[in-house]
Amino acid sequence: MVARRNLLSYPSDELFRRAGKERLLVAGIRRRNSWLSVGEYRQLHLSSEQLAFLRSSNGRLLVVAVNMADGEREISFDPGVADSGKLTSCFDPTITVAAAGRGFSLTLPAFGAQILSSV
Repeated sequence: MVARRNLLSYPSDELFRRAGKERLLVAGIRRRNSWLSVGEYRQLHLSSEQLAFLRSSNGRLLVVAVNMADGEREISFDPGVADSGKLTSCFDPTITVAAAGRGFSLTLPAFGAQILSSV
C-alpha cells in the first residue's frame, strides 16, 4: 500500500519552495479550516500557466489562484456562489477583491499566488 502524503507539508514544486512564508500561511489556513478537506471543490480557471479553484462548505468559501508565468497575469473567474460579492486575502486582510458583474478579476504577479476567503 502506498502511503498518502500531504502535499502542503511536503511541497515538490518550485513555487512553494521559493515562497517559504506563504507556505507556512497556507498550512496554517488549512489547519484552522478543517472544512477545506471535505468541502466542495470546483475548478474556476485553468490555462497552461494559471489555475484557480474554489473550496466551499456551509456558506464558507475559499478561492486559490496561482500564476506560474514569468510575468504578471490577470485571472477572471465566477465562483457561482450567492453572496460572494467581496473576497479578502488570507495573506493580507487589507487586500480585497470586489465582484465585477457576476465574476471576479484578479491580477497576480509572476510566479505568484493568492488565497481569498468570503469569511
